[in-house]
Amino acid sequence: MDTEEKKSVKVRIFGEEYPIRSDENPEYTKKVAEYVDSMMRHVNKGTKTSDAHTVAILAAMSITDELFRSRKGFLTLGDELKKRTSRILGFIDGEAAEDSSDHTA
Repeated sequence: MDTEEKKSVKVRIFGEEYPIRSDENPEYTKKVAEYVDSMMRHVNKGTKTSDAHTVAILAAMSITDELFRSRKGFLTLGDELKKRTSRILGFIDGEAAEDSSDHTA
């Protein structure tokens, strides 16, 4: 059984109030809702529709695009860090090999 109790918080998104139950801190849940609300309002300004369902889908697409781009950036950064770490370890291993050959001669 889950020892963490779900907390309920009311949030307002695009003019509608929603009770959200979550394991997260209520402040975090509010921040997430505020972000969704801001994205929906941003999308609504750029479209000719005020249909909440359409605006929500377009906002979800925009948020998902941000997520995918962030993931790609992290993967690229991770690959670069692996390459640099490998080069550094190769350098260190080379130095260690030189040091040990100096002591054996």
